[in-house]
Amino acid sequence: MVNSLKQTLIIAVCGAIFTVFVAFLMILRHAMLSDYRQSVEVNDNKFAQILSQNVNYDIGRAFEIGQLAAEYPALANFTRAEQESLLKNMHNREPSYEWLALLDKDDKPLIVTDKNFADIDKTKYEWYKTFRPDYEPEISPVYFSEKTKNLVVTFAEGIKVDGEVKGVLIGDINLTSLQKMIQQFNMESNCQAYLIDKAGTAIAQPDADDKIYNYKSMNYLTIAQNKEGYAEYDNEGRLIMRRASFSAPRGLCDAIFATLKGERGTTTYTDDKGNEYFCSYQPMDLPIVKTKWSIVIIHSTYEVTGMLDKVIFRAFVGGMFLIILSGLILSYFSNKITKPILEMTAMANRVRDGDLSGQLDIQSDNEIGELADNINHMIKGLRVIHAKSKEAESRFKAIAYHDALTGLPNRNNFLIHLRQMLEKSVEGRLYGAMVFVDVDKFKTINDTYGHAVGDGVLIEFGKRLVEVVGSKECVCRYGGDEFLVFLPGRSEAEATVIAATLVNRMRDMFNIAGHEFQLSASLGLALMPKDSTDIDELLVKADAALYVSKRSGRDQFNLYEEGMATAPDKTGNDF
Repeated sequence: MVNSLKQTLIIAVCGAIFTVFVAFLMILRHAMLSDYRQSVEVNDNKFAQILSQNVNYDIGRAFEIGQLAAEYPALANFTRAEQESLLKNMHNREPSYEWLALLDKDDKPLIVTDKNFADIDKTKYEWYKTFRPDYEPEISPVYFSEKTKNLVVTFAEGIKVDGEVKGVLIGDINLTSLQKMIQQFNMESNCQAYLIDKAGTAIAQPDADDKIYNYKSMNYLTIAQNKEGYAEYDNEGRLIMRRASFSAPRGLCDAIFATLKGERGTTTYTDDKGNEYFCSYQPMDLPIVKTKWSIVIIHSTYEVTGMLDKVIFRAFVGGMFLIILSGLILSYFSNKITKPILEMTAMANRVRDGDLSGQLDIQSDNEIGELADNINHMIKGLRVIHAKSKEAESRFKAIAYHDALTGLPNRNNFLIHLRQMLEKSVEGRLYGAMVFVDVDKFKTINDTYGHAVGDGVLIEFGKRLVEVVGSKECVCRYGGDEFLVFLPGRSEAEATVIAATLVNRMRDMFNIAGHEFQLSASLGLALMPKDSTDIDELLVKADAALYVSKRSGRDQFNLYEEGMATAPDKTGNDF
């Protein structure tokens, strides 16, 4: 017994220390990671905003040519020399254009700043077909230039005079500077940035390797090369592209899809190597055009989480050492605790066997001594309780004859009282009416509002029965939602009036625990001695009349009639 108590004490205390310690470490780790992620979220959002501003500034300079074209709405009506001079001046102002061209309203080239690009026909591209109806400024999705093999987008803007399209200003914008900007950002920060166009294609991303990655199709494109290493072209002089699928973490793809829909936010994801990343994403409005690009920044959390896990592990090892040391100290002090506990256990066994003569002699100023004093007082109290046991027993019997919920007489008490009335009556005959009362749809109240409200309904129901009948002794809770009422000395007419009053009274609004609702009651009446002089038979006939009331639509009463007793037994359903 001693060893068992000591072991229990040691295991309980050491287990509690271990649980609290581990919980503390987990909470600490979670709090530190949460603070770190909040800091990363703020910083990455700032990085995304700065990158968006820089990209807008860089691409916006190229779009100034479109603004310049708008200043010369009659450009299509200039002479060929004037057009060529103006177009070359535009090109010189913004070297990011690989070439500029002026097309007539039938998309035929009038002026091209570089003759090497004169044969390039953009009208075959789907984006250009979309551009043509309103000729508003637009840029194409990202692709490889057929001449320079650089990553480019094509800018196009209609030249209108008095609302009529006179021509188109078109040209390829070299995106090398944007790629270098993103690459420089990736090298100087511990983040990695993705610049995505409206079609889900990466303009710039880490480790692109001269490939164009599209996150909608999950395919990348690269320029096909022949055996000599030169680019291959088709019969129309367009680059032949090789397509292959690639995989990317689902969390990164979800972030890219979200920002393509115009959403902004943050998320975390894990790659196939188990590395966790924090991801911030937001769409980016471009100047002049309606097209949106997207900025996605990912941030590896491995360095911080790895370092934090090492610290947590070392703290865990140190904590385990302290727990073992605590167990050894507890083993020493537990001996002083268990000895008086054994004495109290022996005394408790004596009390259990009915011996109330003993007293504990434990002198201690701590809780053990206080517990021993309390046991001594308890023994004295038990002696007093034992002397009053007969009185208590009689009180318990009185309680046993009443329903604990409603305070009404229970079934046994009610039937005993009824049989006593029958014995005292003249010639053993009692006049009156037995009323079986049932709460309509009580199960619905329980299911809707809970049993606490249901109990309140039963209590109120019993009060209303006593209120109408005028005597608590003549009312009992029969069981569940059923009540019995006996109306001694009442004729059939009087019993009918009281039954109607009970039905009407139960229709009044119930207000239970803040819930208001209306209920109804169904009643069945059997008369004594007309229907029977036997109490049990009278109950059966009153129950049969109640069954008819329930089956006839509830909220009514019925007097027993011959033949009702043959009605089928109730199934327990709240019909």
